[in-house]
Amino acid sequence: AAHEGEEIVFDYAATGLTLRRHPLALLRPRLARWRLQTALQLHSAPNGRKVRACGIVTMRQRPGTAKGTMFVTLEDETGPVNVIVWPALVEHWRQPLLGARLLAVEGVWQCSPHGPDGQAVVRHLVAQRFKDLTPAGAHGAGVAGQPGFSLSGPGQPKLQLPEAATRRFPMHAATLSRSVKPLILGCFNWLVRG
Repeated sequence: AAHEGEEIVFDYAATGLTLRRHPLALLRPRLARWRLQTALQLHSAPNGRKVRACGIVTMRQRPGTAKGTMFVTLEDETGPVNVIVWPALVEHWRQPLLGARLLAVEGVWQCSPHGPDGQAVVRHLVAQRFKDLTPAGAHGAGVAGQPGFSLSGPGQPKLQLPEAATRRFPMHAATLSRSVKPLILGCFNWLVRG
């Protein structure tokens, strides 16, 4: 039987999606060790708390009416996290903000007072720092020398996309989009190699 990560890769190769678990669910134990919370966990965080989140970047927006503010949406296995990046931070953290496919964010959690049903109406993470967690080979440029917060100290694992993984799934090169294929293969490699 194929490893669950392998099955997810096969699903993405064949259809561009999977009905199995979200790829980050496979990485959650490691992400939890780095104190990276899920979108669902953030929903119970109090307003003003410093938090860390991680997800696949699904949207980056910098509307002209926002005076340079960037809005980023991260997706993990439990839902979306809306991130607000003020203009000064956009320039300072430009490389991870624009290049990351898997992004960790540290900042202050903000949520509006609860509505009549007890749920917060507006929730977002006001970013302070970023870390590109995209596996090596899953984006054009490396991330060496980027400013970032350390998730596991000097012994942080080196994420490499092995040539063997690409040879093992030859149909992926033609079937998966350029943005999804390397990320899924890289995450699978990250999971398997630990």
